[in-house]
Amino acid sequence: MPEADYEYLIEKFGEDKIINRFIFIRDRAIDFLNRICKDHNLTFDDYFFVSNELIEEAVIDYFADLVRLKDFHDIEKAQPQKVAAYTSYWVFRRKPIQLKKPIEDDLLMSFPNIKFLNESFAYTLLINLVFDERKRINDSNPRYGIFRNLIMYNFQYRQLNSQILELVIVALSTNPNKEFLSELNHPILGD
Repeated sequence: MPEADYEYLIEKFGEDKIINRFIFIRDRAIDFLNRICKDHNLTFDDYFFVSNELIEEAVIDYFADLVRLKDFHDIEKAQPQKVAAYTSYWVFRRKPIQLKKPIEDDLLMSFPNIKFLNESFAYTLLINLVFDERKRINDSNPRYGIFRNLIMYNFQYRQLNSQILELVIVALSTNPNKEFLSELNHPILGD
């Protein structure tokens, strides 16, 4: 797990919390890719690799950011929205999903967003950390389609940071039909 330089993170959060965050992200990445494989008739092992090292870096970066944030603002616990935003941001930055081989033209034609798997995963992680998956955001709402396309465009082509992602979460929460997951019923939102 983390190198000696990051012992302060283990002291601050505990090794179990850091390992559990790693496992959570890795498992969500594998679930995400399995859904992609099912939807596009692909074989996971033929196309994809989830880098444990890059997830480890994302987790270390996340907890290091959280320490700085808590120290600067003198807070005990970060809000769940902030946890989701920072987690998603560092996954987005580290890009732990790797393609094993070049993409064939026919696959690229049928699935042009395969080039942006990490961006799609970071977005999916962000939404699923904040909102109850059983009460998914209404994909049939045309406004949601516009929102999703715009945020994916930003994940793909613009500079994002964790503060922008937090703002997105807060903006989404203005919908009275959507409730935030509380830190009590989500395994990683209690940092």
